[in-house]
Amino acid sequence: MDQFVPLARMFADPPILAVKNSSPWNSLGDFIAAVKANPGQIPYGTSGHLGTVHLAMEMFLNAAQLKMVHVPYQGGGPSFNALLSDQVPVVPTLASTAKGQIDAGNVRLLAQWGTERLPNFPHAPTLQESGYPDVIYILWTGVFAPAKTPAHVTGILRGAIRPFMQDKAVIERFEKAGSQVAYLDGPEFARFLEADTDRLLKVVRQIGLS
Repeated sequence: MDQFVPLARMFADPPILAVKNSSPWNSLGDFIAAVKANPGQIPYGTSGHLGTVHLAMEMFLNAAQLKMVHVPYQGGGPSFNALLSDQVPVVPTLASTAKGQIDAGNVRLLAQWGTERLPNFPHAPTLQESGYPDVIYILWTGVFAPAKTPAHVTGILRGAIRPFMQDKAVIERFEKAGSQVAYLDGPEFARFLEADTDRLLKVVRQIGLS
């Protein structure tokens, strides 16, 4: 990351825990009870080994002292399709991936990894408020420039990004697609990156994933 300078964070999308509407698990409590009653037997699908949602799920399982079977797929689309075709009963995924099926009533959310409830899905509790205060995982999207970019140029770029990401029509368009706009200007984004990296490294070491 030393080779780049952060200009702006644009989105911050927490993963969501999704099941089909036909699932017997109507709440996070139902899901946890089932996994506890069947340790190491219930599978969950992800976009791949050590991918973003895999780490998020293992972070939660570790905090809740649960054991499941990880089934990695080659991408978020295939793992979500595995849920829809009953290959796995639950997946951590992104709201943007699941939104169409959620809106159609085919999929429901049990929880999500953010720090506050999502405007599009206010019924889905955060894992923090569900009793796991350290379980936070944010998938962010940001804009960077090469580290040697002159300061006046990065200033111009930041000045162009700021009004775009604060435009009401832009925010509504992205949120309609399932992406959570969470703009941070360059300096604030840099502080977020440092804290987020430190926190995730600690989680990886604690869980012992390799």
